Amino acid sequence: MTDIQFQNENVVAGFLHNLVIYNDRDLETMADYAEALADRLESGDNVIEPLFDYVTELIVKYEKDTSVPLEVSDSQVLRFLMDQHNHKLKDLEDIAPKSVWSEILNGKRQLNKNHITKLAEKYHVSPAVFF
Repeated sequence: MTDIQFQNENVVAGFLHNLVIYNDRDLETMADYAEALADRLESGDNVIEPLFDYVTELIVKYEKDTSVPLEVSDSQVLRFLMDQHNHKLKDLEDIAPKSVWSEILNGKRQLNKNHITKLAEKYHVSPAVFF
């Protein structure tokens, strides 16, 4: 390896180390850059693959670090599942009476362990979606 190659690698390593996404504008710029790199990769320029991988990792990390988990109630989850399956209250009577479901959907009552277990089974989801 020549001194020039070694120096160039140090410059590139320093550049990559200082490449950071601070805000959504940086994210947009980085996404555009990743898209341009992807185009070059598709055209056969495989030399830039490590750079593309690094840039996409930065994007994923930023999105993960800045995403806000959605907080939904158990009744919202139930309503969503019912909508997805075109279910009405009568379709849940095998688990509990319509009056119970009405109270749950109106926020006057919480799902209990038995409800959650049976709903998870009925809708083929993890019981954890209700928490």
